Amino acid sequence: LLLLLLLCCCWRLLLAVGGLFDAMLWNVCRQSAFALVRRVRSGCLAATRHGSSACCVGLLGACEDRNSSYLRGARFAPDVLRHALISNSANSFSENGLDVSDLFVDCGNVYAEKPMLVDACPLAMAADFPASQLLSQAVAHSDNGTGPNRHLVDPSTAQDTASLDGFAADLSAAVDAVLHRSLKPLVLGGDHSVSFPVLQAIHAHRAGLQGAAPLCIVHFDAHPDTYHDFGGNPRSHASPFARILENKLCAGLVTLGVRTATQHQRQQRERFQAEYLEARDWPADPNKLAEFLDSTVPHDAHVYLSFDIDVLDPAYAPGVSHHEPGGITTRQALDALHRINRPVVAADVVEYNPPRDAHGKTAMVGAKVIKELLALMANPHPAAPQNSCTWQRA
Repeated sequence: LLLLLLLCCCWRLLLAVGGLFDAMLWNVCRQSAFALVRRVRSGCLAATRHGSSACCVGLLGACEDRNSSYLRGARFAPDVLRHALISNSANSFSENGLDVSDLFVDCGNVYAEKPMLVDACPLAMAADFPASQLLSQAVAHSDNGTGPNRHLVDPSTAQDTASLDGFAADLSAAVDAVLHRSLKPLVLGGDHSVSFPVLQAIHAHRAGLQGAAPLCIVHFDAHPDTYHDFGGNPRSHASPFARILENKLCAGLVTLGVRTATQHQRQQRERFQAEYLEARDWPADPNKLAEFLDSTVPHDAHVYLSFDIDVLDPAYAPGVSHHEPGGITTRQALDALHRINRPVVAADVVEYNPPRDAHGKTAMVGAKVIKELLALMANPHPAAPQNSCTWQRA
């Protein structure tokens, strides 16, 4: 009886300590999420990394997936992508020979909800966590329930408008802080709803710049994401570009890789005069793709590049919420990035869903895209490459 009483007391003590630690961790995470961004804003952090004057990008995580229409889990993506970016399984060089480790400052995460333990880890410590541990923790901290649909979205989760507006305001403020230190924001989602508050901050910042070039969006995605009001949620991850275009936050939209456009979205395309390159029309010759981009993106424009991982066929990127067969290959996506010959001033990589990933495969694909984006954003005068192959078949 005494032993049982002692065990009960120990259990209650553990629960109390655990609750205190949990509260302390959440408080630390809330305070530290903007720690680097606040230092950027105050000027205490120079826009360099390892002393490199080439640093020009602010890496920012947007841990939000409450506006997802089918599965949740994308909120866990930013730190898993960070881990893949510095994984010892690959080096830090882009395909054009740039060491991207010197090109960015890590500005932490903006949280929509209480983060899991690993979310608090800075980039410098991410290597201490094996990818398998990151992925297993993401799965373990996913939505409650059992069975294959345990991550299905509850439609009521996207109706807390005050909380959603609060996160959007926090994200816009973080992007604004990055911009005010002359860094180009590269945002890691999160679902695609994060693009709207990011563009709001960029538009407001550019409005104060004299002679700013028009901003055109180049959007890689299986879906147009232009629903007026998907599932009764105007903030839906299926609607960000409708909100962006309605609010005139950009001068044009070019979407690559679409293969699910509904009749309503085709009407929205006409309404907003957006350009599509559907996956079924993807040119075999990458230089034809360069011609398409050159003809649809104004010559004097700057580019906001939004990369939804599900633009890739699920054979190459299974770690997404929506598996849409018939997508482009990883090589085709990289070739398209390399053929954007306008300055890329901001970008996002969204819709990676770690609980759906297989052995971190999609995380490494996402990291590859991030590396190529960093190299692209570091080049103020990009030029579309020509075929570098110098040999010919007999």
